[in-house]
Amino acid sequence: MSYSATISFKHIEVGNIKGIFDFLTLYKKTIIDNLSSIAKDEWYYCPVLRYGSTEDEIKNIVYNESARAWFERLFRYRWFYDDSLGLLGIYGVPRVTESLFDGTCYFQNSCDQDYERNEWSGIKEFEDIFDKWQVKTNEDIIDYLKTERDYTDKDIVDIDDFDYYRRWGAYDEIWGRIENTLYDEDSITYISIFAFYDISYKIAFLKECSELFKKDTEKG
Repeated sequence: MSYSATISFKHIEVGNIKGIFDFLTLYKKTIIDNLSSIAKDEWYYCPVLRYGSTEDEIKNIVYNESARAWFERLFRYRWFYDDSLGLLGIYGVPRVTESLFDGTCYFQNSCDQDYERNEWSGIKEFEDIFDKWQVKTNEDIIDYLKTERDYTDKDIVDIDDFDYYRRWGAYDEIWGRIENTLYDEDSITYISIFAFYDISYKIAFLKECSELFKKDTEKG
């Protein structure tokens, strides 16, 4: 199955429930304090704001059900806590909040998982996995390719860059630790930053998006 996901990670000591709560509270505050910045990144995706939208639709965006539903989805985040690694993970956080986290990683299978160490920067648990793979022997890599990747002896003979497969193996192990958080729908949970009654934030954000749309259309 094809996948792509951007996940931000924060190390929080196992058992520190208050630490998780405090961090999520800070995360919400940072979003609230930066709604205008987030609007600049996201307004284009609002279903009401399209070329061809009527002036009345744009003017009354805050009353539009599809716009309100979009706002609620936009600020609803898939999250998990891996107690074996002591890592809190949140999918698709706003760019302005990434500095709160230890690191942000992009996972995908649309091209090679040829990730250098800096792709895991700031997440010690992942850096350690990467480092472990870099000292594996060629024989270790061959065993990995045969048992985990179904490589044949002919495939192995054609390999001229074992370092590539060391990086590939590191990606495999890291993604393997967390891939269930993308696929296991029965155990996935979400954080909703805004509740139904948070009308003031919803109105302010949608108005900001409509103003950005109008400025963009005026530029031609």
